[in-house]
Amino acid sequence: MPRERHRGALGGLTIESEIGIPGLSSAASDDAPADVRIVIGRVATSGPGQTIGPDGSLTLDVADVGRFRVDGGRSITVEPLVEPGRESHLRTFLLGTAIGTIFHQRGILPLHASTLQIGDGAVAIAGSSGAGKSTLAHTLVQAGYPLIADDVTPITFADGMPLAWPLLPQVKLWRDALDRAAIATSGLETIADRFDKYRLPTPGSFATTPVPLRAVVVLSDADGDEEVLDPLSGLHCLTTLRAQIYRSRIGEEIRGRDALFFDAGRLASRIVVARLGRRRDTGRLLRLAAVVVKTAACGMPAVSAA
Repeated sequence: MPRERHRGALGGLTIESEIGIPGLSSAASDDAPADVRIVIGRVATSGPGQTIGPDGSLTLDVADVGRFRVDGGRSITVEPLVEPGRESHLRTFLLGTAIGTIFHQRGILPLHASTLQIGDGAVAIAGSSGAGKSTLAHTLVQAGYPLIADDVTPITFADGMPLAWPLLPQVKLWRDALDRAAIATSGLETIADRFDKYRLPTPGSFATTPVPLRAVVVLSDADGDEEVLDPLSGLHCLTTLRAQIYRSRIGEEIRGRDALFFDAGRLASRIVVARLGRRRDTGRLLRLAAVVVKTAACGMPAVSAA
């Protein structure tokens, strides 16, 4: 019996999937061939972990979750291993490493960033895992700024202008962030067994078309009482942007190191890049959000949030 197929848009690509993807936007055309097909099938791997083949294909084996094969920027084969009721854990890797690999294979630049539309432009909030990207993004969504993408933001270039493409209307938040926002976890998908983290839908505040990227704000730790936003330039700017590429090691093996640096350079030449130093204090989220909004509005980083 044929499996149900779900069709929609993801990062500017038309997706046809045998695995349900909640929040998937409508595709531009129901008649055009899909750019990427996601099918359920057997996947041969050499054991847990990931392998890049000579042809740039990726195989990924996640214990008790699933096996994935990503080919040519056009197909993802998934062999589910999750227990019934935990399909959301399968989607964590499908919409993370697997779709990130699709972007690399197609020459699309994926940033490890949560991105929002502020005015007529987009601001990407980047930083290491656990830096608070999604939590700050959710604060901005609550303030009325549309979400473009959470965690993975695909970037393309049109006549040199970088465009941030919508992914899904959802943010991934830790339980304590949901508790502070008085949002119950009942009914929310979990992302994995080992993380007390949930997917929160944001359908009422979501950009559905690509938005010109104006700035990348990189979160970093600081000890002072003030939030300080330092503009970056030259080699420091380039290497900082390069470090924000999602699954960069996969990208290096597929596209090559020079190609990633070239895209980082194109991006650096067209946008504001700044490092936001702050203490990890949830009571300062509104102040941090104000810094991000000011950066988008002024086009140049402010010295301090004070």
